[in-house]
Amino acid sequence: MYPAGILRNLLDYGYSGDIYPVNPKRQTVFGLPCYPDVTQTPQRADVAILTIPRRAVLPTLRQCLTVGIPAALIITAGRYRRRG
Repeated sequence: MYPAGILRNLLDYGYSGDIYPVNPKRQTVFGLPCYPDVTQTPQRADVAILTIPRRAVLPTLRQCLTVGIPAALIITAGRYRRRG
């Protein structure tokens, strides 16, 4: 599944809640306004679904905590290298 597949499924299968896509490189996605980061959305989300590169997970989770999002689903990829 491609990253936008989850969003596409929410729209296709009639999810009735508010959806706030976040992507600093886009203004819209599937006809929805897109926000540059989590702190810019008009309301606090109940859950953040992160489909982002591994290196962006912690900074994005920090943004979620800043605005009070209580839960996150993380779908990511990237090589893990153990240090030390």
